[in-house]
Amino acid sequence: MELVGSKLWSEGPQFVLTDSSTWPDDSPPVKELPECRRSALVLSQEMDISHSCKFGNSFWRMQRVFGYIYRFLQRISKDRIRHKGELAVEEIKGGTHLLIKGIQHVHFAEDYKALTLKMKLSPRSKLLPLNPFIDAGGLMRVGGRLQNSQLDFDAKHPMILPKSHHITSSIIDHFHRKFLHAGAQSLLAALRQRFWPIGGRKTVFAVINKCIQCFRLKLVEHIMAPLSEDRVQPNRPFVISGVDFCGPFYSKSEVRNRPPTKCYIAIFVCFVSKATHLEVVEDLSTQSFIAALKRFKSLRGKPQTIWSDNATNFVGAKNELIELRQMFLSDPQNMELWNSLTSLEFHPTSFPALR
Repeated sequence: MELVGSKLWSEGPQFVLTDSSTWPDDSPPVKELPECRRSALVLSQEMDISHSCKFGNSFWRMQRVFGYIYRFLQRISKDRIRHKGELAVEEIKGGTHLLIKGIQHVHFAEDYKALTLKMKLSPRSKLLPLNPFIDAGGLMRVGGRLQNSQLDFDAKHPMILPKSHHITSSIIDHFHRKFLHAGAQSLLAALRQRFWPIGGRKTVFAVINKCIQCFRLKLVEHIMAPLSEDRVQPNRPFVISGVDFCGPFYSKSEVRNRPPTKCYIAIFVCFVSKATHLEVVEDLSTQSFIAALKRFKSLRGKPQTIWSDNATNFVGAKNELIELRQMFLSDPQNMELWNSLTSLEFHPTSFPALR
């Protein structure tokens, strides 16, 4: 109620209504208020103008924005070809270099200054393992040992990108979509054909994990079919087996000055215990496989079923077994001999079983 009738509250002090020359000089000193925060002014010779660009999340748009900046810089210079209309490839490439160079000047300022003055980098520098250098255009690139290769200059010496920067993330996202949502390993390999992001694998993983389309595809999991009876029921080792070839390998001859000979390995895998049996074969012929099969049978016992892919040597072995069976079964006296020789089931994937 006192404030309602107070003229000092509603009108202020009376001396403010008079001329300012008549105002009293004994004004109370201004004290530092506890709520005030101190502000620090930081001066920098370089400025990353990409932060103020509204297209910072799109590398495709940033290339064209800086492409027009590059065109403007070329127009104000002398003895330069002036382009009109849409951006040319050279202008987009020059704008990209202008964008990356501005980022490098700010985020690698100490390293850039040391390389410019031809001084050694600090032992704490993250760029020290990359052996960086500055090219003719002022870009900081990876050194490496590929100078004498036939790769492009960007592939031999990729441009270095800072780890935590929105342009680095937009570049990774751009290549992720360009290569049809490639995985981290293939994306990093394709990215390093032009750029070298610091902390590459973790940086790429961080960007891919934010991709909505990849996240939705991860939610759809394919349900695998149940295992076959041969895989889950107990049985003697190698009674039910699978066979395949690997190679070629080269074996050194015991004879001096003779070149190495080519050979292969037949791998027999037990379906129940996952035990493996290896047999060296000379070639991929049917006769070599039958010889390896006989050695396998003499050591591991007679298998009941062998599964294989539809390779030519496996099909040839099956056909020879069929002919051998018909030869024995044509004479009833040889029926008992056939049963004692083999009870093998041989399964190429696209042929019926041979019993």
